Amino acid sequence: MCGICGVIGKSAPEVVARMIVAMHHRGPDGQGQFDAPRASIGMARLAIQDVSAWGDQPMANDDQSIWIVYNGELYNGPAERAHLQDKRYRFRSTGDTEVVLKLYQEYGEACLPRLRGIFALAIIDLRGGPGRERYLLARDAMGVKPLLYSQTKRGIVFASELKAILESGLVERRVDAAAVRSLLFRGSVYQPASMIKGVEMLPPAHVLIQERGQTRIERYWTFATDRRAELKGLGYGEQVEAMRELMRDTVKAQLVSDVPVGAFLSGGVDSAALVALMAGEAAGRVKTFSVGFDESLRAIDETGEAGVIAAHLGTDHHRIAVEGAEIAENFDQVVMALDQPSVDGLNSYLVSRAAAAHVKVAISGTGGDDLFMGYPWHARVLAQPPAPDHFLDAYAGYNAEFHQTFGDGDVGHLLAPKLRNAMREPASRGILQTDELPDAGAVDRMTVLTLRGYTNNQLLRDIDAMSMAHSLEVRVPISMSR
Repeated sequence: MCGICGVIGKSAPEVVARMIVAMHHRGPDGQGQFDAPRASIGMARLAIQDVSAWGDQPMANDDQSIWIVYNGELYNGPAERAHLQDKRYRFRSTGDTEVVLKLYQEYGEACLPRLRGIFALAIIDLRGGPGRERYLLARDAMGVKPLLYSQTKRGIVFASELKAILESGLVERRVDAAAVRSLLFRGSVYQPASMIKGVEMLPPAHVLIQERGQTRIERYWTFATDRRAELKGLGYGEQVEAMRELMRDTVKAQLVSDVPVGAFLSGGVDSAALVALMAGEAAGRVKTFSVGFDESLRAIDETGEAGVIAAHLGTDHHRIAVEGAEIAENFDQVVMALDQPSVDGLNSYLVSRAAAAHVKVAISGTGGDDLFMGYPWHARVLAQPPAPDHFLDAYAGYNAEFHQTFGDGDVGHLLAPKLRNAMREPASRGILQTDELPDAGAVDRMTVLTLRGYTNNQLLRDIDAMSMAHSLEVRVPISMSR
């Protein structure tokens, strides 16, 4: 994993240099920059695969006509490498960045649906010659890795974090009123908005392309029903076995690394299942980490259950004890790590800090309740499924009961008068853009709403920010279920 950044539209070496420094925590193992006549890109590298200089970025193809900065992991990298080798491509590195680069060289943006992994990337394509350059930004299908951008007078500025965007000096530091409303009401800022006006998240499964002065954003993948239609005809036991094999294959693919891989172990079913699968695949004892609290926070301590699971699986377990006073003392650092406000993320910050002292990669069970409908509002909606025309309003209402920080009336009182116009939107407005399967049944529709809503905007965003603050890569096999 890394931090990537750049400016598209004009070469900006001094700007990108500042942005790289602002993301040093995301990649302390190295940094690099490439300046073209009409663009500059840079990255801070956390070396996970091919830790040699051959894995450094920005990376170019053989004739240096295509350049890439890439933050991510390609879990089907070995298969795609073999596919490209069959087409007579040769490789200098053993990492996955070069695989993505040469997939683009072969297929253009049509390569994106082939990428099974988590990523944010930027590509400079100079093959067309002066005035015909092509620039591309893309984000993974599930929205695990972040990518923010802003259209400025100097061009499109982009980065993995808001801190780097602001460090560019090209974006005015103005708070987005609707984002504040979303934070106070839902506990997080719903994408594509960010806390800064004029800065947006590139949506998951989308690509931004600029060529000949024109910019367009396109979707390259979407959720769909019946991708594995054959599973519906199986009995329950057969479906369980099929899921077990899918998860085993997913975990095995995500253990690929040239550095040690550990796991977060919370005591829940999701993380326990992943650690059990890891224990079956790993060569040695899996290092596991959980955070425990003193008496003042005993109600949220799950380390007893985690310890039992760790003992059963024979992991090298680390329980990190945290006192309430320690949290207060580190509050400023926690807020800075978040990159933009959220009501969650503290536990991810603490467990990431602990794990980073032992490993550079950790597996997390994030997404289990989201994908398998484990939240209370899921059961409530399914108990009395609303009519399709009222589904979003019903979902928004049940969802708000669980995640709402302040009610509509409270938010109105908290906002300054000039920000209150954002209060006029209905509660379901922020959820509308997450409704990718509006014609599907209640289970499919609600699962996608959760994955594109709460999972993307709070869980995945927070865990990326909190883990990368400690130079730790976190992989999420359940959330990366594509």
